Amino acid sequence: MVGTAYEPFDYGTAVDAANPTTDGNLAANSGGFGFNAVGSSVLANTTAWGGAGVPAQSGSTTILSPSLSGLIGPSTGNRAAFEGVAATGGTAGRGLGQSIDTGSLYFSYLTDRNTTSLRTVNFSLFTGTTEKFSFGQYGTATAGTTTDGNFAGVFLNTNPGNLITNPTPVNYGDNITHLVIGRIDFNASGSNERVRVYLDPASLSNETALTPYLDNSGFDIGAIDAFRPFAGGTATGFAVGSGDFDEIRFGGTFASVVPEPASLGVLGMAAGAGLLSRRRRARHG
Repeated sequence: MVGTAYEPFDYGTAVDAANPTTDGNLAANSGGFGFNAVGSSVLANTTAWGGAGVPAQSGSTTILSPSLSGLIGPSTGNRAAFEGVAATGGTAGRGLGQSIDTGSLYFSYLTDRNTTSLRTVNFSLFTGTTEKFSFGQYGTATAGTTTDGNFAGVFLNTNPGNLITNPTPVNYGDNITHLVIGRIDFNASGSNERVRVYLDPASLSNETALTPYLDNSGFDIGAIDAFRPFAGGTATGFAVGSGDFDEIRFGGTFASVVPEPASLGVLGMAAGAGLLSRRRRARHG
């Protein structure tokens, strides 16, 4: 990737369709930094949420306060809540402003789950409107595709055929903030890419010291030029999914997508992280 891109969801929480910068429904917002061909924070963004050529907005996509990132250091903005409405999933895609198919692409984001529903809540990478890789919890009406609230990955939108799990899974839990860091190493010969995902790392000072939650080289995913958070609508056996996403970053190095400070020992650590999240929301409620 050239440069970096960063979406802190620095939008208002009031619904005002005539002024997208204060539109709590997210669609058409185009804030953040670096969503252009050179990943520059000083140049104008060229993409918007739910824009042309990326997954359209549907269901509920709402800006809420406060930011999830209070657990890990200073940030700007709020957070985006995605929730299904009846049978329609809550989602919106956004283009990166560039297509990446060489070198390494790193991405990171914060997320939590708002309800006990085990319906799909995930973060996906796309080429246009074609889904290439996603990470989160999975629950659909098709038998055998639930991960019981545990984090997993799916390649090429084929579940359960391309569902990749961890033998010692981590559960999303309710109102527990998780940090997800992903890395894709593209294969210039057109063969399979290597995809690694780090989940709730205890330290961010040295990538080589981390153990990936997922590490897979079994699929050719081609290029990446867009992304999409998602929470599923109702499906047989499942209530609507609901999840928050915040502090979404893309870059070409590990350091470029790692927020400050560099120590995240409490992040995502079950009861501790859940308690901090609930206390923070209570203070801002």
